[in-house]
Amino acid sequence: MVRSKIVGIALLLGMTAIAPPAFAQFDLSGQWQRRNGEDARALGGEGTHIGDYTGMPLNQAGRIRAETWDASVWSEKERQAEPHGSQYYMVGVGRIMQVLNPVTKELVAYSMCCQFAGEERIVWLDGRPHPPAWAERTWQGFSTGKWNGNVLTVTTTHMKTSMVNRNGTPVSVKSVMTEHFIRHGDHLSVVQIVEDLAYFDEPLIRTLDFIRNPNPPGALNRALLEIIDEIPDWPKGYVPSYALGTKHADWAESVGLPWEASRGGKETLYPDYLPTLKKLVSDYQASKAAPPRPAQPPPARGRGAAPAPAPAPGRGR
Repeated sequence: MVRSKIVGIALLLGMTAIAPPAFAQFDLSGQWQRRNGEDARALGGEGTHIGDYTGMPLNQAGRIRAETWDASVWSEKERQAEPHGSQYYMVGVGRIMQVLNPVTKELVAYSMCCQFAGEERIVWLDGRPHPPAWAERTWQGFSTGKWNGNVLTVTTTHMKTSMVNRNGTPVSVKSVMTEHFIRHGDHLSVVQIVEDLAYFDEPLIRTLDFIRNPNPPGALNRALLEIIDEIPDWPKGYVPSYALGTKHADWAESVGLPWEASRGGKETLYPDYLPTLKKLVSDYQASKAAPPRPAQPPPARGRGAAPAPAPAPGRGR
């Protein structure tokens, strides 16, 4: 019995030595192409329309900033070459590459590129700490990754004020982003969670799906940007914007939604909002179906009322 126990322990130790680690890690490198589904128009060339803030947990400050944003700001010389922030960047990641230690050849980071103007984002995997709170903010921020089983969890801080959609939906320098990269063969799912105490009432959570592109990578196609006066008659110091209180109802009307339902907010993200939404839609449809009110005849003049004024000289009756 003692001998059988010894043999059993030896076999167990041997199997442990040759077994793969319990925390399986997958290589994320390669070319990845986003798969568009029901959000194809919003994430594609058309982009999200101004006035469409559905699904966004905007607070009042975020809503004011979104509704006063004007796309013409991208014609300003200082903004024509403005990169995409990391809060929006993952919408269209193209290439993930390994970054190796030049001596040990150990994987120390992933490089994600090559979006607008060939910008690059580094996700460090070597355990380095995040910079202090007073450190510089950049468009890509500072990202570190940690494996949790087969999931790479990436935390990004120190980002500039940017947007999460191309319609001015804002995120501030206070935002912190957590992403979970999950690979299943040639499919890559990314769960993105953006927390922002300045413009969100609660975290923004959305998912993105990618499929591996087997073609060999081509040359980096950097955009050559030339800064010019696109609109030369703007006065010096002019910044395009909409006035406070502007009502962007065009998109809501185009899809048959009441304007109130298009403004976002945390209360619109949950099933509890459905009764309110149904009533808003019902009232909106009733208002569109109601016949126009006929013009009211002028009020009758009572006894003692002043006579109607004579027509002005030269004017017809």
